[in-house]
Parts: sequence; structure tokens; C-alpha cells
Amino acid sequence: MIWLLLALSGGGTLDYSDPAMWLIQPGQPEEADLWDATVQVSVDGQLQVLAPEQTAAVDCFYVYPTVDMALQPGQHTDLEALSDPERITRWQALGLASACTLWVPKYRQATIGSFASPKGKPAIDAAYQDVQAAFEHFAQSSERPFVLVGHSQGSVHLSRLIEERIAADPALRARLVVAWLPGSPTPITEALPSCEDSTSWGCTVSFRSFREGNKVPPFAGKDAPIVSCQNPARFASPDPVSQDWAPLSWVLIPNVGPWQHIDAHPEAELVRYEGQFEARCTESRRGYAGLELRWTGAGKGPIPKCHPQSAGNFGTHVLDLAILQGEVVADIQRRSP
Repeated sequence: MIWLLLALSGGGTLDYSDPAMWLIQPGQPEEADLWDATVQVSVDGQLQVLAPEQTAAVDCFYVYPTVDMALQPGQHTDLEALSDPERITRWQALGLASACTLWVPKYRQATIGSFASPKGKPAIDAAYQDVQAAFEHFAQSSERPFVLVGHSQGSVHLSRLIEERIAADPALRARLVVAWLPGSPTPITEALPSCEDSTSWGCTVSFRSFREGNKVPPFAGKDAPIVSCQNPARFASPDPVSQDWAPLSWVLIPNVGPWQHIDAHPEAELVRYEGQFEARCTESRRGYAGLELRWTGAGKGPIPKCHPQSAGNFGTHVLDLAILQGEVVADIQRRSP
């Protein structure tokens, strides 16, 4: 691994032909550890172990969000510290493997502090270069249609990838099924249209989620850009552009912290709620757009109103992709050839 140490110390290009640079890659033996650790339980107590679809018709290129919470601008260069990337990948992406073959690169991501200071731009640019290099290897390794899935920092890098690499390449653009880009702190790319139905290819889905009863989150403060909202629960509707409430088919919520379900099986990392949430796109008076989440099940819902991870500038940002898991899976399955 001498080449890796040299690359990390000098900021050089990583070699994504090396399986060690992938958290998940088809045929990678280490992938089994992620599956073995991910048990979900439905609210009626039924345990389910996630399992990949072996005959999926499309690939998913997933870029995980910021897991390095350092407040100083810079890059996270320790690609052997995998507990946080693995955890967030289990929460956000393993469920998608029932609809697509997952590719998840490791990358030297920018720290959370890089997004709050102009000094962080070099780190963000460098992290993007890793994502771009990983995508180049991915695009050459498979000729199948593909889905892009990101969250937060992952959506930032994938938006740039669309603008600089995919939109201008007819062959790649023809292979792009859909790009799911929720939770971005900046407007996503306008190089592709927003999805307005459940069948079109080459479109994007973006939103920022928040709990009913809270204000639409500006996400990063009063000067934050306004971001559009697509409600994925409406894609299968006869009137997909409607802003009315629509039921979410199933939701995965991590069984930790403020969302812990006290009655869940102790082995469960994720709790699955079926038909107990609704969503709609909402705008504030200032024009901030957000995907509003409403609990429709019996008793108290699992998302607290006032906890810092449910309210304030960020809304339910941590749950953006996990809570729409059923809609992402269904959307990929509907669009797949």
C-alpha cells in the first residue's frame, strides 16, 4: 500500500482499479461484512436481513455524505477509518441494492468546516477529483445503464460531475437513468432537467426534508440559495407534479439517537415503517423549498419536533435519503430497462 501513502501525503490521484479504493464493488468479498451488519425490523417486529439483487439491470454509483465533522477546512485522508462511511452507507444505500448493483468509492472528502469558509474550496475541489476518478473507472468497467445517488457533499460532487463530464458526453448521458441528489447545500446542476414523471431518463431528483410542525429549513442560513423540491412519492401518481400529500411506501430510520424505537428488536440497526408517513413539497414565505414529512401512524411518530437533528437550519437532513428509501428503490425499478 506504499502507493496509497504517497498519494494521500502528496494529494496525488488515487488508483480506483485497486479494489481497496472501493467500499462496495461487484464481486468484492469485503462487501459481505456490510450486509451482515445491517438488520432492519418492521414496526410489527418482523426481522429482515437486507440482501442484494443478483440480477439487477442497472448499476448505482453512490457517493456518501460528509462524515468528517472537523470544523477546520481540509480533507479527510484516512481511508482506512471506515466505521463512519460504512455506517452511513448501510443507512442510505444498502436498501438500493434490491434495485441496482452498488458501486461505492472511498474518497478523500472535504471536512464539514470546508463548506463554511472560502478557504475550504481547495479541499472541496480535491474531493471532487477523487469522485471523478472513481467514476471514470466505474464508467469504463461497466457498459450498463447507471443511476447516480448522492447525499449532501455526495450530491455536490455528483452535480459537478454531471456538468463537467456527463451532460456533454452523449454516450454517458444516454446511459444515465436518473440522478438522485438530495440534501445538497448548493443548487444542483441545471445541465439536466428535473424529473416530473416516473419513466423519463436523464433527469434529476432533489429535495431537503423536514418534519411537519417545523419551519422549512434554509439549510445553511439566511443567505442560502433556494433549492427546488421534487416529491418522489408523486412520481407514480396520475398527477405527479401535484404538491398534495402523498404516502411514502416504506421508510428506514436508524434505530439510534433521537429516532430510537424502544420496542424494536435489539439487533436492528434500522426500523422499517410501511405506509406510516406522507410527504409533500412546501415553500416558505422567503421561497425556501423543502420536502415536508408527516407521520400518519398510530401514537407518537419517531421524528422528534425540537431535537437539533430534526429542526433548525438543517431540518431532517441526516434522514434525507434513508427516509425516502422505498421511493428511491421503486423509482429505480420503474425506470430500469
